[in-house]
Amino acid sequence: LKYQLSDASEKKEIGYIGFLLFLASMKIYKQLNFNLMIIRLFYLSLFIGTIIPSIAFAQLSGTKTIGGTNPDYATFTAAVADLNSYGVSGPLIFNIASGVYNEQITINNISGASSANTITFQSATGDSTDVVLSYASATSLSNNFVVKLNGTSHIIFKGMTIERIGTNNYSSVIEVVGSGSDIYFENNIIKNGTPASQATYGALVFANNGNHTNSKYLNNVFMNGSYAIYNIGISSTNLTSGLLVEDNEFDNQGRAAVLIKYHTAPKINKNVINSSSTSTNYAAIDGLYIDNATEIKRNKIAIAKGKAILLATSDGHGSKGLITNNFISISGSGYGLYFTNSKNFHIYFNSINIQGAYSTGFYISVNGSSANSFKNNIIKIAGASSFCMNVSNVSASFTFMDYNNYYFPAGSMGKIGGVTSATFAAWKTASGKDANSMNVNPNFISNTDLHIVSSAIALKGTSANTSPFSYFDIDGDLRNTLTPDIGADEFTVSDLLVDSIAIDTQMCAGPTYPITLYIKNNGTAPISSNVPIGYQIGSGSSINLGLANIQNLAAGAVFVYTPTTKIQSASVGSFPVKVWAKMQNDINAANDTLSVNVHVSSYPVSNLPNDTNVCAGQSVVLDPGAGYDSYYWYDGSTNQTITIDSSGIGLGGKYISVRIIDNTCEIKDSTLVLFITCSGIENVELDNRIIVYPNPANDYINIEKQVNIDIQSVEILAVDGHLIRRYSEGRLSRINILELPAGVYYIRIETSEGRAVKKLLKM
Repeated sequence: LKYQLSDASEKKEIGYIGFLLFLASMKIYKQLNFNLMIIRLFYLSLFIGTIIPSIAFAQLSGTKTIGGTNPDYATFTAAVADLNSYGVSGPLIFNIASGVYNEQITINNISGASSANTITFQSATGDSTDVVLSYASATSLSNNFVVKLNGTSHIIFKGMTIERIGTNNYSSVIEVVGSGSDIYFENNIIKNGTPASQATYGALVFANNGNHTNSKYLNNVFMNGSYAIYNIGISSTNLTSGLLVEDNEFDNQGRAAVLIKYHTAPKINKNVINSSSTSTNYAAIDGLYIDNATEIKRNKIAIAKGKAILLATSDGHGSKGLITNNFISISGSGYGLYFTNSKNFHIYFNSINIQGAYSTGFYISVNGSSANSFKNNIIKIAGASSFCMNVSNVSASFTFMDYNNYYFPAGSMGKIGGVTSATFAAWKTASGKDANSMNVNPNFISNTDLHIVSSAIALKGTSANTSPFSYFDIDGDLRNTLTPDIGADEFTVSDLLVDSIAIDTQMCAGPTYPITLYIKNNGTAPISSNVPIGYQIGSGSSINLGLANIQNLAAGAVFVYTPTTKIQSASVGSFPVKVWAKMQNDINAANDTLSVNVHVSSYPVSNLPNDTNVCAGQSVVLDPGAGYDSYYWYDGSTNQTITIDSSGIGLGGKYISVRIIDNTCEIKDSTLVLFITCSGIENVELDNRIIVYPNPANDYINIEKQVNIDIQSVEILAVDGHLIRRYSEGRLSRINILELPAGVYYIRIETSEGRAVKKLLKM
């Protein structure tokens, strides 16, 4: 029976019946004095087999269904009843079928729940509009919730709509009671019908006087209500940690989008807050007693009136608080930032635009407000009787205040200790701050869209003393890390690209080649920078080509740079040549490099002899070698070979030149053809048996015979064949050439066996 019953409550009922029958059997035994031991044991087994397993094995885990066809539970109420009764023994997910569930549920501290054993209620489709858990608003505080978390931990609500219907004032949607941890609301719509309410009993999420650690509200839509999130911890000495409010949309809360008190290091980031509330008490983000590394960043706040960010008695000691990259627009009168008794906050890269009269961009009282840093912010006020800054004591409140932009066409720059500084110059004198700040129109796209197309504040910010530096702006765009734009929007895009390169794509191994880079300003503002240029051929080493000195290059303009250092060609083959221009703070490094393929060829090798002696009337065929693209001989012929005879040349020497090209690689070569008079059996083979040395020579040459022949005369000829000197007597084996000019000569030696000709270089 135990194994056939799937519902734990049914097991419990059978167990109780078995126990009652066991007691009844004991009574019967006493009255009838009849041995009913077997019956008693049977009834007892029902009790043991059902009550004990229901206690030990009924914890929930795995995936359960609510609603739809053949569900595990028809309603939220049934599912929560078992959850509260039996707890969990592992991770538990309730997949909820599409539909409207008019229910009110209370979830207690669940036995077995942990960071590993989480409890999730989620829409089966993932669409937050498919599952609606609703409950009517009321006229009293009694049971003022749709979902009540009573000391609950490790619970997740995902992809649902949770709402109070009707317009009665008592319209809280989620109530968190007692202390718990790891309460997550993700991708939900949480709403009620009372946007104008100021009272806490109209809060969408009401968590009061409890240590609700690690609460996370991610990507939800909060609609209407007095507060969207009202979260009060225990006390100023017992701070709640781990609050994360991120990527949510807050629409039309009457008193505050987020009010938190007694928290340490909360994070309120990347939210969109819109409110039409006209209450002067409205505050989009209201923080009291929030300490340490608080983050309020990348929020877009557009309200009608009141305060955008209010901090009271808050201290970013230890790791300082950070308020950065926020858009704040107020259509009526109000305050962009409002500090009382708050200190140790970094306030960087915010854009504030207030239209109404009697407004203040940043109000800060001196009562305990100190050690704040205010830098790279924009404050624009348009209404009369308004101030960009209203500070009780500047030197006490700020350790650093500079590189901001203030614009106040109808108001005054500021007020210090009640004394007005009407002009920007007067403010700098009175405050002793803002030496590098500006007073120009930031040119917001609109009063609510605080992006900027162009402005004089481009690149006028600073990265000095802005730790931690905001590397990304409100949109996640990368910031210039040296001279960022002032405000939350980094609108100046510093992007330098290598648009094209000019280089020989057919190279020869060995020489260097010039290269020209066409570098384009692909950003939105002029660029002045010394940009390192380099290249790499194939897998070779990176080579620096120098610095391109780019000055005031307009957006869209091209800078032409030809380095004095040329590219050294690589080994023979085809290679990519990668060329780059690496500017610091370039937002897009991907377009800094451009590659082009080059082919490197070897030079032709000529096989022409150094010199050739030819008997007059004969001819010689000159061939530098086969396989090259083209040949250009001295006489204009283009064949691979050329035939040379003495016709038209006569006796003497002539240089025969040729130009050889292969794959654009070109060499020039020449050979001296010497036509000489040959008679009888005489021929030039005798040259191999006579040596002239030294060669080159300065003063004397020696003629040595390697065969038994007689030297009859020695003649010195010019390269054109005319006779310069003749020696026929005396010692013919040693000839004085001291008086000959330096140059090339031919030595013609007459012997008893013929004539030999030798080339001589006179030094």
